[in-house]
Amino acid sequence: MPTVQCSTCSEWHHRPCVESSLIKQHKFVCGRCSGYHIDYNRQCGVIDFMGQPCSRSLVCDSHTTDNKRRVKGRSHSFDELLLEWQRAHNPNFVEPVGRETKARKKREFTYDVIYSEVQEVDSEGRLREVIVIQDDPPPPLASSPIHSQSPEV
Repeated sequence: MPTVQCSTCSEWHHRPCVESSLIKQHKFVCGRCSGYHIDYNRQCGVIDFMGQPCSRSLVCDSHTTDNKRRVKGRSHSFDELLLEWQRAHNPNFVEPVGRETKARKKREFTYDVIYSEVQEVDSEGRLREVIVIQDDPPPPLASSPIHSQSPEV
């Protein structure tokens, strides 16, 4: 017997039992789900035990944040939508501060150049410099001298 699936709750129904006016080309909504519209950008949207999306607010306590992040059909990520909701509805909301990661610290670390000396000019006219960089821990007090070597002929 031919069947048709509800696009909201994914429940199967006998095609002869459903009015032909309710069946459209690709979208059928059963009687239980008719008039049932979810705005995934403002509502939870997690599929509950009845097979219907949760119509509570985006900050619904019935479902985990991980489940809310997995809901498809949102225009932005759940975290961005939650941030917008917090700004609009919570007067005591404080903007989150981005945490410093090791990679960010590494990128932002800069060296202080304290001395630069021109050693020689190579065959293509480029200057060859020796740069001493101040770093933590400080460089050793004694170091071996730098000698320029001439190419062997």
